[in-house]
Amino acid sequence: MDNITTYSFCDSFIDKLATHLEDNYIRQGFDLSRLAIVFGGKRPQLFLQRELARRIGAAFFPPRFITIDQLIGGVIEEHEMFLPAPDLDNSYLVFRIVRESARELLVGR
Repeated sequence: MDNITTYSFCDSFIDKLATHLEDNYIRQGFDLSRLAIVFGGKRPQLFLQRELARRIGAAFFPPRFITIDQLIGGVIEEHEMFLPAPDLDNSYLVFRIVRESARELLVGR
Protein backbone atom coordinates (compact mmCIF):
# COMPACT_ATOMS: atom_id res chain seq x y z
CA MET A 1 0.00 0.00 0.00
CA ASP A 2 1.24 3.45 -0.74
CA ASN A 3 -0.98 5.35 1.68
CA ILE A 4 -0.89 5.96 5.39
CA THR A 5 -3.92 6.01 7.66
CA THR A 6 -3.79 7.74 11.01
CA TYR A 7 -6.28 7.63 13.85
CA SER A 8 -6.85 9.93 16.79
CA PHE A 9 -5.75 8.64 20.18
CA CYS A 10 -9.40 9.06 21.19
CA ASP A 11 -10.52 6.49 18.60
CA SER A 12 -10.65 2.75 19.24
CA PHE A 13 -7.73 1.45 17.20
CA ILE A 14 -9.00 -2.13 17.13
CA ASP A 15 -12.45 -1.03 15.89
CA LYS A 16 -10.92 1.21 13.21
CA LEU A 17 -8.53 -1.53 12.06
CA ALA A 18 -11.33 -4.11 11.98
CA THR A 19 -13.45 -1.72 9.90
CA HIS A 20 -10.54 -1.15 7.51
CA LEU A 21 -10.04 -4.91 7.12
CA GLU A 22 -13.75 -5.46 6.66
CA ASP A 23 -14.13 -2.74 4.02
CA ASN A 24 -10.94 -3.42 2.07
CA TYR A 25 -10.46 -7.18 2.41
CA ILE A 26 -13.43 -9.14 3.77
CA ARG A 27 -16.14 -7.51 1.63
CA GLN A 28 -13.84 -7.67 -1.40
CA GLY A 29 -13.43 -11.43 -0.94
CA PHE A 30 -9.71 -11.35 -0.16
CA ASP A 31 -8.15 -14.06 1.97
CA LEU A 32 -7.25 -12.62 5.40
CA SER A 33 -4.70 -15.39 5.98
CA ARG A 34 -2.49 -13.76 3.33
CA LEU A 35 -2.12 -10.63 5.49
CA ALA A 36 0.48 -10.03 8.17
CA ILE A 37 -0.31 -7.55 10.92
CA VAL A 38 2.47 -6.20 13.13
CA PHE A 39 1.63 -5.08 16.66
CA GLY A 40 3.81 -3.84 19.48
CA GLY A 41 2.89 -6.89 21.58
CA LYS A 42 0.75 -10.01 21.59
CA ARG A 43 -2.41 -8.76 23.36
CA PRO A 44 -3.84 -6.65 20.51
CA GLN A 45 -3.98 -9.82 18.39
CA LEU A 46 -6.57 -11.32 20.74
CA PHE A 47 -8.78 -8.25 20.63
CA LEU A 48 -8.60 -7.94 16.84
CA GLN A 49 -9.31 -11.65 16.31
CA ARG A 50 -12.35 -11.41 18.60
CA GLU A 51 -13.65 -8.35 16.73
CA LEU A 52 -13.10 -9.96 13.33
CA ALA A 53 -14.87 -13.13 14.48
CA ARG A 54 -17.81 -11.04 15.70
CA ARG A 55 -18.03 -9.20 12.37
CA ILE A 56 -17.57 -12.25 10.13
CA GLY A 57 -19.85 -14.50 12.18
CA ALA A 58 -18.32 -17.69 10.81
CA ALA A 59 -15.10 -19.65 10.86
CA PHE A 60 -12.21 -17.93 9.09
CA PHE A 61 -8.46 -18.08 8.73
CA PRO A 62 -7.09 -15.01 10.52
CA PRO A 63 -4.19 -12.87 9.37
CA ARG A 64 -0.73 -13.77 10.59
CA PHE A 65 0.14 -11.69 13.64
CA ILE A 66 3.70 -10.86 14.62
CA THR A 67 5.23 -8.49 17.11
CA ILE A 68 7.62 -5.74 16.10
CA ASP A 69 10.36 -7.64 17.97
CA GLN A 70 9.68 -10.76 15.91
CA LEU A 71 9.73 -8.72 12.70
CA ILE A 72 13.04 -7.03 13.47
CA GLY A 73 14.55 -10.28 14.75
CA GLY A 74 13.52 -12.08 11.57
CA VAL A 75 14.98 -9.39 9.34
CA ILE A 76 18.25 -9.37 11.25
CA GLU A 77 18.54 -13.17 11.33
CA GLU A 78 18.21 -13.29 7.54
CA HIS A 79 21.30 -11.13 7.10
CA GLU A 80 23.66 -11.99 9.94
CA MET A 81 24.13 -14.03 13.09
CA PHE A 82 22.52 -12.15 15.94
CA LEU A 83 21.84 -12.93 19.58
CA PRO A 84 19.76 -10.48 21.62
CA ALA A 85 21.53 -8.78 24.50
CA PRO A 86 20.53 -9.79 28.03
CA ASP A 87 18.00 -7.50 29.75
CA LEU A 88 20.56 -6.38 32.33
CA ASP A 89 22.90 -5.19 29.56
CA ASN A 90 20.04 -3.33 27.88
CA SER A 91 19.03 -1.71 31.17
CA TYR A 92 22.59 -0.51 31.77
CA LEU A 93 22.78 0.86 28.23
CA VAL A 94 19.58 2.86 28.79
CA PHE A 95 21.00 4.16 32.10
CA ARG A 96 24.21 5.31 30.37
CA ILE A 97 22.31 7.07 27.59
CA VAL A 98 20.09 8.88 30.10
CA ARG A 99 23.10 9.79 32.25
CA GLU A 100 24.85 11.32 29.24
CA SER A 101 21.96 13.08 27.53
CA ALA A 102 19.17 13.69 30.08
CA ARG A 103 20.79 13.65 33.51
CA GLU A 104 17.80 15.45 35.06
CA LEU A 105 15.77 12.24 34.74
CA LEU A 106 18.07 10.58 37.28
CA VAL A 107 17.75 13.23 40.00
CA GLY A 108 16.40 11.60 43.16
CA ARG A 109 16.66 8.09 41.77
